[in-house]
Amino acid sequence: MTSSMASSADVPPVISPRTHRLPFLAVSSRLAMIAVGGWLVVYVLNLDLTALFLILAAGITAFGILAIAVFKWRVVARIA
Repeated sequence: MTSSMASSADVPPVISPRTHRLPFLAVSSRLAMIAVGGWLVVYVLNLDLTALFLILAAGITAFGILAIAVFKWRVVARIA
């Protein structure tokens, strides 16, 4: 066994067995937030579909920025 193979075996995997449920929880929480937010916009605030679209676009943008930040924090920092 070479020294490079021995050192690569010491590195833990990026995804541990305990985190296999996190994608399901992430998608479920997004779905719940969209459902509650849409209900609030349409029925409670009495706004139209244009406002609903703008709020959904802002939410998608926020989730995208958050995903980029987490990727840079977790993956890129581990590589560097």
